Amino acid sequence: MLTVLALLTIIVGVTLSYAWFPASTASKPALVSSERRGLQIQSKVILDRLPMPSFEEIRSIGITELGTNVYADFKPEWWDRLRSWNREVHSQGFKTFAFINDAAHLKELVANSVRSGFDSIELDELVSSKLLDRDTLRSTIAYARDLRPDIEFTITECYRSALTAVNSWTGDLAGIRIASSDYNSLDTAEWVAEQKTPTKVRRAAWTILIPDPDYDWVCFKTLELWLRRIKTLNIDILLWAIDAKGTWKQNWPTILSMLSQA
Repeated sequence: MLTVLALLTIIVGVTLSYAWFPASTASKPALVSSERRGLQIQSKVILDRLPMPSFEEIRSIGITELGTNVYADFKPEWWDRLRSWNREVHSQGFKTFAFINDAAHLKELVANSVRSGFDSIELDELVSSKLLDRDTLRSTIAYARDLRPDIEFTITECYRSALTAVNSWTGDLAGIRIASSDYNSLDTAEWVAEQKTPTKVRRAAWTILIPDPDYDWVCFKTLELWLRRIKTLNIDILLWAIDAKGTWKQNWPTILSMLSQA
């Protein structure tokens, strides 16, 4: 997954309309569907109130969940800001998730995320990096559910070996989603969609819509084809990401066109 980008690129002349929050703050229901759609928003965008799509625009493409990355070095006032953000997002009918890729501070981050009002925890590629084993994963889930019984978990991995392990470790648990982050092959997403467990674990695949300075991902280069195929799998679609540099604007028209509920 991408390293969080720290600086805002100011893009002039964008023809779309972007706002931090929509003009209306009235509570509105998110789209109800067997398929969930999530959108990752870099925490700097939230904390610094940088441009992002309006809630109306996000709702128009069927997004049901908004998430952001959290880190162990967050100041107390930043957690307060995320708590306020959660309340605002919930008032608009969306669920929220906290994105965590730090195994060393896992329980601390889980606790702070739950207390800040996040509805679910997303653990990013910790199994494939050998930072998370079965016992640690299950104890982390149990710990979070002691704090909030209905907290859900998404476990994201790129490699099938790690996805297979997670599938085995969590097959008897409710409120689990397994997601592919393989941006070079949709075969992995298709494989994820075919897996079965007794508790009907949810399935998902990430789609990257912003450029990565370190990798030339197939997903990014063939975004329309990728989305067209992934929509046929009947799994949750997770979008990466609304970034602080503003490069998300490059492919946002494609996202609107391909995922529009109209």
